[in-house]
Amino acid sequence: MLHYIAKTRLIVLLLMLSAAPVLGQVVYEPQILILSPGATKFDGAFEKQIADITAKLKKDIKPGDREKVLQSPRFKEQAENLRIMTLNQLDYALKVDFFKQMPLMTASYLSYRFYERFPNLMVRIKDVQSDGSLASLKAIAAGDNLQYVMNFPSVEFYKDKGVNVAKITVQLFNKNTGTLLLNKAYTGDARNHGFETTCEDGTLNCNLINALSQGYAEVVKIVAENNPAIIRERQLSGLRANTLRTYLTYPYDATLLKQVTGADSTIEQGAVYQCLYNSDKTKFVAFFLKQVKAGKGGLLGVANGSNDNNVKVLTNKKIGDKGYLDQSPQKYAYTVTGVKYQGKWYFVKDNATYFEADNLQEARAQYFNSLQSFNFFKANSTDFNPQFWETKLFEKVPDLTKDPEWAKYGKSIWKNEEIENRPYIGMYKVVADKMREGK
Repeated sequence: MLHYIAKTRLIVLLLMLSAAPVLGQVVYEPQILILSPGATKFDGAFEKQIADITAKLKKDIKPGDREKVLQSPRFKEQAENLRIMTLNQLDYALKVDFFKQMPLMTASYLSYRFYERFPNLMVRIKDVQSDGSLASLKAIAAGDNLQYVMNFPSVEFYKDKGVNVAKITVQLFNKNTGTLLLNKAYTGDARNHGFETTCEDGTLNCNLINALSQGYAEVVKIVAENNPAIIRERQLSGLRANTLRTYLTYPYDATLLKQVTGADSTIEQGAVYQCLYNSDKTKFVAFFLKQVKAGKGGLLGVANGSNDNNVKVLTNKKIGDKGYLDQSPQKYAYTVTGVKYQGKWYFVKDNATYFEADNLQEARAQYFNSLQSFNFFKANSTDFNPQFWETKLFEKVPDLTKDPEWAKYGKSIWKNEEIENRPYIGMYKVVADKMREGK
């Protein structure tokens, strides 16, 4: 999400976030105002590269883009906050240069990170500068009446032993308390670390992204920690985690599991540590975990060396930390989900994850806690949700023609998927996917 250069990223991101109509919402959450960079400084050796990047940015942004967006049917369907944010970014982009791309990158990333949880967010950019003093930030915050002000009071590019380095100070000011929640300098190298911070190796934009991404992570964390709704969710999550630790101690019978999956060499029966069945034992989900040896190639080697689909690699280090890509998590876990259909069992190995934990017992509890994301609990409760056996892991193939958005996306985005789904509508996806494979 951070390798933001092309104008399409600016125009399309917020327009594609939601197909929801205007809801008339007036309370925005979270509310973040992003300022233009303050003092900028760079080594003379970078002057041409900075000028070239600025020229490309200006070439990619056209004054007529704003009018095209205003006339777009999709834009007119968006909620009010998304329209405000989109036009704000378009207007600011007309002034873009190498340094002013920072607020655009920031607005794009924060919108992406917060939108799913907070569709009524408000992230705007203002072309003013602050020296970073409390007096300056308070005055700006009072004028715009948004809770948080994100500021880059100093940005510097220099060479350190022949290596290009970016040093960016990131501030987050809370208008409600009149305090700085973040005031920290981050340095970024020019190495492409991949994942969300993908960039062109060796470029100043890579320096910029690698420094900024560290600040973004802290800003997202701080805003989340101070949000009342998220505080309540975090408390509930803790209660649910304790409940799942109790479930983890329940005895289980692995006999049926072994009968169903024993012929699959990729599923190690000795690694199973819990298996949940529905009442008539026609569905199950089993949890597997084992210790693996450190692999070669660090994080990229772990992901590329696995035979699993959709491998997730979790790490405690942040992108930009020394040795980030050299890590090789040694706890390997996965689920096996099974469904009995017309007298025959169908199962899938999924959710493969590499991560670290203090010991196997803690690793098992940590991975078992993923049930929270699989609709295991009733809403706002620690009680088991009977719909667990019909959703998420046990989701059915939908009839896309019955979707409210079919008229909008059916003839374009969903057309091929709808054709492929027709023979399997109403079946559990676990069953349908195996049937597609002829198994």
